[in-house]
Amino acid sequence: MANCPVCSRQDRTVKVSAVVREGTTTTRSAGSSTVRGDDEWSWLRGETTIARARHSSTSHSQSTLAAQLSFPAPPGTAPGLARWIGIALLVLAAPLVIQFGVFGAVPAVATGLVLRWLLGWEWRRALIASAAVLLLVGLVANGALSLLGGVEQFASFVFGMVVWTLVIGAGTALVLRDVQSTEARRKRDAPLRARAWGIWQRLYFCFRDDLVFDPASGAHGPPTAVRRLIGYPDES
Repeated sequence: MANCPVCSRQDRTVKVSAVVREGTTTTRSAGSSTVRGDDEWSWLRGETTIARARHSSTSHSQSTLAAQLSFPAPPGTAPGLARWIGIALLVLAAPLVIQFGVFGAVPAVATGLVLRWLLGWEWRRALIASAAVLLLVGLVANGALSLLGGVEQFASFVFGMVVWTLVIGAGTALVLRDVQSTEARRKRDAPLRARAWGIWQRLYFCFRDDLVFDPASGAHGPPTAVRRLIGYPDES
């Protein structure tokens, strides 16, 4: 036990982790349901069972004090503007992918299955190879069809491919840049979060003075000051 910095007593002080544990309730439920139907023979054998399904759920509830004293959840990171612009550019290029898929879907799927199941490639490498086959076959097929329409149609096709390549490349680059930025922030905050967890583990709460305090540093404050006391990374 630790002495409260306000009343200098310890008869009403409890570890914050214990307060949170006692104030948190977990409820689990499970059950099953049956779907029944009737047919023309139901009058002879009764209802006909179509399917049975089993389901389960878990819910958590906390007291107000436990919620205030809980270790903060990881800060959410909303997609940045660059990612949304990149997604919009990729959506604009979707018709091109569909057009290529008309010719390249079957070879791409076959390539992926062969690489994955016969050659033992990882899913990621197999998917990348399948996408490459899809684009290559689609490019060759559409280019050949454009040649049938004459030089002008082929030139228009080449120009369109250059434009769409730039659009897809820019969209992919923007999305990847935002994802990498989010991952870099997560790695940067990881040591701060680990340090904050260590401080949180040693916090105490005094029920007499409604006070959270760190016996090691002497810092203290109301229950809502947990984030400040442990130096948790900001949500911004």
